[in-house]
Amino acid sequence: MAGTQLNIISSCARSPYFTCTQDVTVNYGECSRRLSPLSLGREKSDEYWVLRKSVGLFDVPERPVEITGKDSVRFLNRVFSRPIETLQIGRGRYALLCHQRGGMVCDGVLFRLAEDRYWYVHADGDMYAWARRAARRSRCSR
Repeated sequence: MAGTQLNIISSCARSPYFTCTQDVTVNYGECSRRLSPLSLGREKSDEYWVLRKSVGLFDVPERPVEITGKDSVRFLNRVFSRPIETLQIGRGRYALLCHQRGGMVCDGVLFRLAEDRYWYVHADGDMYAWARRAARRSRCSR
């Protein structure tokens, strides 16, 4: 509606795309402490056909976890299921995060931003707290 102002009262973070989706027909919800669109005010079947015939942009609540430092490659090689040193700067790849017994903690995309700077974007739980504990354990086991 032209001229309508929508004020959302929430302590949740907003994505960089929030202003693009802010509209009176959009329904928002909290996911991972971020205000995210749950519905764009259209029928699900309409959204499906837009995606099939055109293009879709999903504003997801995931936030990257940053891993930096001179031992970052060594640490990441201990917790991911594939070699990290082969990932080129400026590239990303699908990566499975595994615990010490080989089971999967979560999956996501690992980006190499610089020689010793990475972002891991995932949708499952609190990977940040898990990674901090794993980093402490790895320092203790040297």
